[in-house]
Amino acid sequence: MFEITKDWIMEHRTVKGAWTGPQFAAIGLNISTKRKGWISRVVGKKITESNKRLFESRITTTQQRQLKKRADKINKKVDQPRTFEENVQLAMQRYAERHGGQSDGRI
Repeated sequence: MFEITKDWIMEHRTVKGAWTGPQFAAIGLNISTKRKGWISRVVGKKITESNKRLFESRITTTQQRQLKKRADKINKKVDQPRTFEENVQLAMQRYAERHGGQSDGRI
């Protein structure tokens, strides 16, 4: 489990200085109901390591949908089905390999 800090939240904003819907979901907030003071409400809250990685990826809803499609496609090709998270990680790895360098979580 990971404990959320204000510095961690601020460090993982998008290039435009905001946060994405999947980031809000990863820390347990609904994007449509976020209100002033949401940062202070989530500071100190504990989240799973997978939600921590999702928040840090800065992934958008569209990118998340694209990764899920790729992950599902990969899953169909293997004998041993993987978890959604494993598929997303594999899709991100393959994307990074094709486009040179490491993936920063963005497509």
